Amino acid sequence: MNLFVKILEKNTSGKKVLGLFILTNVVYLIMLFITIPKTMRFSNGMKLLDMLPTGYNQDYVSELFRTLGENGREIYLTNQIPVDMIYPLLFGLTYSLKIKQTQISFYLSMLVTNNCWNRRLSGKYWDYHNAEKLPKLYREYS
Repeated sequence: MNLFVKILEKNTSGKKVLGLFILTNVVYLIMLFITIPKTMRFSNGMKLLDMLPTGYNQDYVSELFRTLGENGREIYLTNQIPVDMIYPLLFGLTYSLKIKQTQISFYLSMLVTNNCWNRRLSGKYWDYHNAEKLPKLYREYS
């Protein structure tokens, strides 16, 4: 886990995060407009397993693979599944870096705000506690 955190902290530059964000969305668009429709041509209207957020059972999987046929299963195995395995990795990495980047920005802004606030308070504190000495200092220089 510490290695993962170190990698996140090391790679939170804006260019790297933007590059990963673009790559992640290109992979998503490839799935959305190329590999899923290509596989769906063989499914006879049945949804692919990834498009069933509430889950599926063994009967649905058997029916889907039977409906896809040999050609559809081959396309599903060689086109959709490889891209679908890369996408969650890219998604997780990209948004982990973005969250870390946002945390760093937030903490830096809080640090700057707190430092400004602390300076104001310390200045007020110094002024208040030294105000009683001002008449004495004034008399010494008069």
